[in-house]
Amino acid sequence: MPRFIRACSIICMLLAIPALAQAQSSYPDRPIRFVVAFPPGGATDTFFRQISNELSTAIGQSIVIENKGGAGGYVGWQYVAASPADGYTFLVAENALGINQALYKQHSSGFDPLKDYDAVAAMGSSPLVWTVANNVPANTFQEFIAWSKTVPGKFNYGHAGPGSVSHLAAEVIIDGAGMQAVPVPFKGGGPAAAAVAGGHVAVVVSSLPVAKGQYDGKLL
Repeated sequence: MPRFIRACSIICMLLAIPALAQAQSSYPDRPIRFVVAFPPGGATDTFFRQISNELSTAIGQSIVIENKGGAGGYVGWQYVAASPADGYTFLVAENALGINQALYKQHSSGFDPLKDYDAVAAMGSSPLVWTVANNVPANTFQEFIAWSKTVPGKFNYGHAGPGSVSHLAAEVIIDGAGMQAVPVPFKGGGPAAAAVAGGHVAVVVSSLPVAKGQYDGKLL
């Protein structure tokens, strides 16, 4: 029985962004750190781990992946912005980096993504899916809407943090369908996906690679 419903296809550009790397004739001569600003298991982390071995072979150096989740991405983003501009610390970013700058314009983030990072490459994109817990009696989006109207009060949905793609996409879908829901923030897409797999929340908007892994493992 299918447990995820493809709801939309939103491009999520994953950018490798160094802190103004300076050219060196022997570069790279030591391992390179790639920082993911969310916990393991989310879309950004899952995607980059799939290509990290090939990237390591291509550049001839070891790659160290560091997950620095927290504050909706700000912990990792600020960490990279404050790192030495030597080309050995990269940020594996996603569109949440730009979204949050627009959402919180009245609050200083401590860094400017346009000034503190240099964009190197767009590495991939992924559709999003409406991921439903096994304890929700719905196999289609229409059935989910009908079920939501029978729930006393509001159903809970998880997301990867305030202002994240999974948060905003879910809000757009919920509002457009006329549903009522309570958002439950997690530290990243991985923990949110684990919550829907465990039936702790009714739904999570996940990237397709994350949702597919759980679906194949019979968790959804």
